[in-house]
Amino acid sequence: MDIRARCDFDKGARAAWCCHHCEAHFSERCIPDGHNPLWGRSGPRCLLCFSELAATDDPAFAKPFWHVLPYLLLYPLHINGLLVMLVGVVGAAMLGGGLAALLFAFIFQLMCVKYFFAVLAERAEGKRWPPGLLCLIKSDSHYLLLKAIAVYVVQVALVVAVYYGFAAGYLPVRYLPFVVYPLIAFLLFAFPAVTMILAQEKSLLRAISPFAIVGVMSGIGVYYWLLWVLLLILAAAVNTAVQFVQPMVPQAWQLSWVLGAATYSSLVCYALLGYALYQFRDEVGVEIELHQPKLDETDFIRAQGLGAVFVLQRHGDLERARDQLRELLNLYRDDLELHRQYHELLLTIDTADGAKALCAHTDYLLGLLLADNAKREAAKLVSETLSKVPNYRPAKLATTLTLESHLRKCLTPRQLAGLLVNAHKHYRGDKGIPAAYKRLAELLNGPLEQPDKAQQIKAFIQREYPSG
Repeated sequence: MDIRARCDFDKGARAAWCCHHCEAHFSERCIPDGHNPLWGRSGPRCLLCFSELAATDDPAFAKPFWHVLPYLLLYPLHINGLLVMLVGVVGAAMLGGGLAALLFAFIFQLMCVKYFFAVLAERAEGKRWPPGLLCLIKSDSHYLLLKAIAVYVVQVALVVAVYYGFAAGYLPVRYLPFVVYPLIAFLLFAFPAVTMILAQEKSLLRAISPFAIVGVMSGIGVYYWLLWVLLLILAAAVNTAVQFVQPMVPQAWQLSWVLGAATYSSLVCYALLGYALYQFRDEVGVEIELHQPKLDETDFIRAQGLGAVFVLQRHGDLERARDQLRELLNLYRDDLELHRQYHELLLTIDTADGAKALCAHTDYLLGLLLADNAKREAAKLVSETLSKVPNYRPAKLATTLTLESHLRKCLTPRQLAGLLVNAHKHYRGDKGIPAAYKRLAELLNGPLEQPDKAQQIKAFIQREYPSG
């Protein structure tokens, strides 16, 4: 199946879910909070064919990390990455070089360590772009900087201890090159695995455990070599660019240029490590909390129903959309936003049953709007219903009389007269009939230019409603 980048229904939105059976693609709006357990054990199902859906960010659909290098090179150019680089570049430039600028660059790089770990962790969770600038300044509750330093201290101590063992005569000196150099090579080779473990599990003991490190290496397999080589190539390419451009950069901006290039290189490398961990997360056995529920039960039910209505409307299945929205209204009876959407939906249904439902719903929604003193919206609602059902009139005469001044602005005089004519037949016994006929007489005398009928209406009022 070809996984497409965009939703079939929500124009321009990224596809988050796809159906293998009908190949429909859905956005987060269509399938809200798709990893929420409230969807059921098997997860969300296709709104068109009811088959199980698969998340498009499933590693099974992910391109190999060596195929997404253009994306990784653009990764730091997202607004969040640019802001981080800008902080370093502008800060060093403002200090104008010297010891103060060097001290700032050193502190900035230390602050960036936890941000780089956040880049790796979030990319491993499937997030496409760098985390916000807040990650750069908020406190590090896991002390990742200290743990990273501790990892390298342990590695250096291990090399020194082995070398001391040979120097002190505990081990034959002739074996020194065959032990120390391979050990150093292994520790360098283990850098990606150690960084992945530390960023994701936040555990110092796991980061220095040979079993955990080898587990990550063997999980990625032969592609770990490719990952390591790519990291070297990226570092070498950035270093070459720095050396090439630096002579052309004014002295005052050289530190800013180096700091910006180093930050860019780190963002690319840590994003690469995160993407590799995302791709091979099942193989390496690193526990990744990919998705946490975003909505509680009440909000979930509402969002789930609205997502289904949206898709069914776009798909043209208006009756199913109507049934779905009707179910939501049974749960949220006085939710004005849902009622507005239901009204818009009923306006698109061209059936006798749809027209009947539109009239009944308009009467209910008019009551909600008047209770909310939204008379202008209520008048517009009557106008829209009349455009679909020309013989509609509100269930209560009082509604028409209350909205009369607003209805004059959005209805033609003939439409307004249609709401008032024969009121004594449609609203038997209503106390507002005399007032309705007086306004009808005004319309007949005025814009409708039928003074004879106006006189007949006045005579009818005097005869039938002498006290009115």
